[in-house]
Amino acid sequence: MCSSDLITLAIIVMLFALQSRGTARVGGLFGPIMVLWFVSLGALGVTAILEAPRVLVAVNPAYAIALLTTHPHVAFTILGAVFLVLTGAEALYADMGHFGKQPVRLAWFLLVWPGLLLSYFGQGAILLVSTERIVNPFFALAPAGLLPVFVVLATVATVIASQATISGAFSVTRQAVQLDLLPRVKILQTDADERGQIYVPAANITMFVAVVGFVLSFGSSDALSAAYGASVVGAMLITTCLGSIVARTSWRWPLWRIGAVFGVFLLVDLTFAVGNATKIVHGGWVPLTLALIMFAGFITWSDGRVRLRRELRQRAVPWTELPNLLSKATRVPGTAVFLVSHSGFVPTALLRNLEHNHVCHERIVILNLEILRTPRQDRAARAYVEELMPGVHSVRARFGFMETPDVTEALRGARQRGLRVDPADCTYFLGWHLVRALPRPGLAGLKGRVFAYLQRRSAQAAEFFRMPTKRVVVLATDVEI
Repeated sequence: MCSSDLITLAIIVMLFALQSRGTARVGGLFGPIMVLWFVSLGALGVTAILEAPRVLVAVNPAYAIALLTTHPHVAFTILGAVFLVLTGAEALYADMGHFGKQPVRLAWFLLVWPGLLLSYFGQGAILLVSTERIVNPFFALAPAGLLPVFVVLATVATVIASQATISGAFSVTRQAVQLDLLPRVKILQTDADERGQIYVPAANITMFVAVVGFVLSFGSSDALSAAYGASVVGAMLITTCLGSIVARTSWRWPLWRIGAVFGVFLLVDLTFAVGNATKIVHGGWVPLTLALIMFAGFITWSDGRVRLRRELRQRAVPWTELPNLLSKATRVPGTAVFLVSHSGFVPTALLRNLEHNHVCHERIVILNLEILRTPRQDRAARAYVEELMPGVHSVRARFGFMETPDVTEALRGARQRGLRVDPADCTYFLGWHLVRALPRPGLAGLKGRVFAYLQRRSAQAAEFFRMPTKRVVVLATDVEI
């Protein structure tokens, strides 16, 4: 291992170690450096453009079309190479979950986009006026005396740019959990005011191991560029397809409008996909393989959850049986909050408590936390309360998939709806489903065993739903699927 690899690994360790401090603090530390970086790019680009202003003729698309028609094989090879100028922008969309769309738009149009555009034109200008072969036109922009400083600044900026991908991975992981595509994982709130400021230890560790593996296996950024380009063009293509589905199903766009808008995006994405197809054998297979593994994980977890819900529904006891169940139990003072996965049924934890302890509290709240297919839920319409019988209430609390379900906030919303309950005076009961996989042959058996393994090791509901752990009682139910 050479010294450059050791330096790279040291930087990676430092970057991932900082993530637990929160995106806001990391951004406050790195933000001024990125402003300096993009201003420097723009200034150096303008200096080079002034020496060869004819480079601006390149904005005419006729030259690109002529190259594509006269030398198509060369053009697609070039297209696959220059595609890397687009990479990085896709991570900004993931960061909208942390900062919102307005800060991202301002940063892009006022700073990032002008700086990059001027830099690329400046590099083209250098190539036009130079009489010697230039290996790296990017660093050729800087004066010889400032080159060491520029190299250090470029290194720091590259490290900081990785932050967008890391913080974006945290948002995507939380959304996948909320949409029931992944097991529950620990999600830590790192900012008291911004709900999007989160830290996901499991995602951080996974990305750290993967990045270190890429560094050791690929050895250089040039070798890694093929894998990176293939992953980004795949993300862009999928985003275009999903966007058209949303436009049709949610926005109710007519087909002609979808074709006019997303058809242009699709044409561009497919062109880049063809250009990057030549990179599959040179490292592009890596993100495709990782995507296949992740997709298999999503399908395994989703199918397993469907089977588990089906089994629990067969065992479920409807609310209509509550008077009969509670009539035989001894009442004790206080309030008991039972979490239930599906509204309309008696929580398994309540059934186990009555079965083993033969007691129930004076006030019972059956709480159902519902994850919507929308990013956020209006707090004014967070909770809905229904009285099932004297002393027993049902509360349905809704959260968006970009929010973290919070039992305390759900009860706060219920109090606003008239339910008299003090969270500090509550005992919280959880049902834990101990899943065991039935013996099955082939792929179905493998999926069942994997799901059972993941289910048993997913984060505890008390921690995930931000419950006061000292007041939580967990009652297990054995389930075979």
